[in-house]
This record gives sequence, C-alpha cells and structure tokens, in this order.
Amino acid sequence: MSPFSTDSDSYVYAVPVREQYLLYAPVGKLVALVNVAAIAEIRTFLRSGQIREGPLAPLATLLPRLGTTTWQDPVERQGPLAPVFLGIIPSRRCNMTCRYCDFRDPKADRQVMAPATAVHAIDFMAGQCARQGAKTYDIQLFGGEPFVEDRIVDTVVHHALFVASRTGITPAFVASTNGLMSPARRRFVGDYFSQVVLSLDGFREFHDRYRPVHDQLGSFDQVVETAHDLSASHARLCIRCCVTSESVFHMEAMARWFCEQFRPAIINFEPMTESPHTQAAGLAPPHPHDFARHSLRTWSLLRSYGCEPGSATVLGNGLQNSSCPVGKDAVIVHPDGTLASCYLVPADWEARGMDLTIGRIHDDGTTDIRMPDVLELRRLVRGKPRCAGCFCRLTCAGGCHVNNTYPSCSDRYSSACIATRILTACTLLEDLGNPDLADDIVTDPEALAALSAACSDRVADFEEGT
Repeated sequence: MSPFSTDSDSYVYAVPVREQYLLYAPVGKLVALVNVAAIAEIRTFLRSGQIREGPLAPLATLLPRLGTTTWQDPVERQGPLAPVFLGIIPSRRCNMTCRYCDFRDPKADRQVMAPATAVHAIDFMAGQCARQGAKTYDIQLFGGEPFVEDRIVDTVVHHALFVASRTGITPAFVASTNGLMSPARRRFVGDYFSQVVLSLDGFREFHDRYRPVHDQLGSFDQVVETAHDLSASHARLCIRCCVTSESVFHMEAMARWFCEQFRPAIINFEPMTESPHTQAAGLAPPHPHDFARHSLRTWSLLRSYGCEPGSATVLGNGLQNSSCPVGKDAVIVHPDGTLASCYLVPADWEARGMDLTIGRIHDDGTTDIRMPDVLELRRLVRGKPRCAGCFCRLTCAGGCHVNNTYPSCSDRYSSACIATRILTACTLLEDLGNPDLADDIVTDPEALAALSAACSDRVADFEEGT
C-alpha cells in the first residue's frame, strides 16, 4: 500500500470519549469506538500507508477502509449562478419588540420593498430556473416580520403563481414569522404556503417576557392561536424556539407541549445569541453544556412523537461547506433591491469586514449579478481557520459565517461550537448503538471539558497522554 498524501490528515479524527475515542472519518463514512492504542496505530498508518506486523485485531477491517478512501471536501459550486432559493425581505419592520432582536436597532433599514422589485425578482428567478431546466423553486420570506407588509406578500404569491401558469415552473412558498397575524391572513398562509417557520419561545412565562408586542402586552395568546390554525392547515409547521439560560432547563417539557398541542413537523431549539440588546434586557444564552445535555434528551423525545429535531449544524445534512445560505448561491432580495447571500442586516456583516452582496435589481427590471462576488463567496466558506482541526468541519461547516466564523474570529471554539461538538459526538455514539454512553457523556463534567477544549481532533495531531 502506497503512503498517503498528507491531505488525509484533515479527514480522520479522534474524538475523546472518556477513556476511549471516536474514530471518525466523515468523508469515508467511518465511525468506530476504539482505545488509545488503536488511535496510535491509526496515526502510524496514516503517516506511512503501511500496516505493521500484527496490527490490533479491531483494526484489521478499519485500516483498509481508510486506505481506499478518496479524501476530498464537498465539491465547491461551479459554473454560473444556480440559486438554491429566492429570498425576499419585504422590509425590516416588525410588530413585536423582542428583547433579543437586533433588527429593531436604528441601524436596521426601514425601507419597504417596492412591489415592482418583488415582481422583477420573481421574473429573474423563473428565468434562472428555465435556463437550468428546473421545474420548481422555493421563495422564502424573511423580515423583520414579512407579514407586516401584506401588500408585498400578496404581490409575491400572486405574481409567482401567474408566472407559473405561463411557464410551468412552480413556486413553493416558505415564511419565517412571529405569528402575529389576523385569522384571515392565517387562512391565506395555510392555503398558499408549503412551510411556515413560527417563532414560539416556549411557555407563556418565557415567550411573553422574550417576545412582547410592547412593554405592557405579551404575544403568547396570539401566537398560540396562529400555531393551532397552521397546524390544521396545508402548511408544514416548523417551530423555532430561542433558548436562554433560564428556559434551557425546560426544553423537554416545552418539546412535549409543542408536540401534543401543535403536531409540528420540525422543532428547532436555538441558543440565544448574546448581544447588547440581550445584555440590556438581562438575558443570557444557555451554557453550551446545559444546551447540549437538554438538546440530546429533547431530540429523543421529539422522535418519539414523529417530529424531526431541527439543526443546520449537527449531522443529518450530509457533508457541506456551508450550513447557511452563504456560499450556496442563494439570492436574497433586500428591501432596496440589493441582492445578497445573507438575510441579516448588512451592517452586521459589514462590521465583520465582509461584503455578502452579489448584485442588484434596478427600477427598470434589469438584474445585475456580480459573478466575481459569487465566486468569492463560494471560496469564503471553504476557508475557516477556527474549523481546521475540528471533527465537525465538514458537517457543521462553521455555523453562521457572520456571527460565528467570520474572517477575523478567534481560533478558540465559541459556545455554539462547543454545543455542536458535544451533540455531534453524542449523535455518533447513538448511531453506533451506544445511547447510554451518549447520555453519560452529557452528564460528565470531565468528558464535556475534554470535548470543549480539544484544539485539534485530527489523528495526525494526536499525542498519547494529552
């Protein structure tokens, strides 16, 4: 057997699990639970490409599999722009005053999209689909709160259906909403939208405090009514729940309540991101160990109800260079007609020294796509120094490129990284038929500290006794 290219060093990992290690090669789809002697043997094998005399018995089948693997990252998108979806932000306005939301900052653009801009965006996307031979595409509505601008939403839906009647290219409508809408609007959404991502932060005590309409009025009752109506509709209901240091200990109870009340298809529990707004409101994100522990148990509960746990960064999505729209050729139309790959407020990415714009829709309907910028974003998602030695590199792919793995970020793992590492390791253990060990790991401070602290999981960097 010929020696390996050093490229293999970035694709085989040893993840500490108490006195053992998870041997993990995501490209080769190999996972095994082995001891420290086996990791040392594998490291020697990766360096030399040679199987030594009398290798450890458990490695007799593993080493040849490593030797026949073609080491390669997910292939970078190639060729002309091929949008994965069309995003539309009608405005940044919102009818809530969420305690943790940056979009209510004065820096957020208050401009409302012109109906003609929405029409031009749909025509552009339909043209892209026609050139690619695609017969369907997604239109995703973001905000602020998209349904504050009912006129723009109606324009998007009806024009896209009109175009479909002429071209045979069928749109699927998806929206992220806070749920503050009239009964008539709920019926409209339930009839026309294929999926709705509804923000509901759990029980009344949490939701009303985190997501009020204004200082004297909570939004819980109205959002629950919306959840019930959407649950009974054609739309696929997905619940997004923001988790804080307080609510993290109630995740299992909230998950059970969600499932029994609303029968959602997906529930995504997301740790709150710390910001000046959250600090001013006295809110804190959950500790990553607490979030991982309760997430693992919550996911098991959700599956028992036939509900899918939502996570863009913990396995389940295949190998990927990006777990968000950036680098995937998404086209998201901002209220002023700017085209970008990200729905966050532009000031957020500009503060990180990033430019995620890729073009513009002009008033006359012409659309400029700057392919050099598209190509730069395709490359951007492949170069994340913080992720270089992490075993989640090709599955998590760094999370949010603006808030978590921006170009100048620290090499140290963030709270989001730590939670993802723990949950990924535990999911791999469950896949190996070791759910009890996974549950033990999330209650073992020393095991969690080992998963949190490792600067590199690569077998090539493994040193016995560290």
